[in-house]
Amino acid sequence: MKSASVEEFGKIELKVIKLVVSYCCYFIKGLPRPSAEYQAIKTQENYYHMARQLSTKGKLRVGSAKLSSVIKDSKMAEIIRSIEA
Repeated sequence: MKSASVEEFGKIELKVIKLVVSYCCYFIKGLPRPSAEYQAIKTQENYYHMARQLSTKGKLRVGSAKLSSVIKDSKMAEIIRSIEA
């Protein structure tokens, strides 16, 4: 992914990226979650549920690389793939 300023991202993109990074840090790498808003989530199913909720809010603008292509968890990748434009 290219580095971009906050102004270049839309609201849905920021929420999805925060969710995915927090999910991957905690469940894939075993690291602390960098986003405070996701600190209380304890199960993968809750993350999947939140990702599904975000999928009803809009579509992600996609460049040459899709976010879903870098997510190891197939279920989370499938949910994110469904909201990529």
